[in-house]
Amino acid sequence: MKPLKTLGQIARRLRKQAPREERDGFSLRQPPASPDPTVRELLARGRDYADETMQQLSLIERWQLRPELDRVLEREVHAEWTPDEVQELVDAVFRAWGLRRR
Repeated sequence: MKPLKTLGQIARRLRKQAPREERDGFSLRQPPASPDPTVRELLARGRDYADETMQQLSLIERWQLRPELDRVLEREVHAEWTPDEVQELVDAVFRAWGLRRR
């Protein structure tokens, strides 16, 4: 039962850090424009690349890292990027978390 308690603590902390409209389940902002197909493909490749590395992590670590990784990818990746640049960005996120790709 201890991991569930730990997950609960993490969830509470993340909820406190989320903007109010996300916590309350509504948003006053316009929904983000859906990215063009090139960006969607690059985002999918970046997530697939990250999933390979995250296999070595515990469930809690993956649960913590995935939202951060998704935010960075959504914010930074543009249609002009190459798959290699996306992989470099994913590696930079891992380095920021103190992880190394094996």
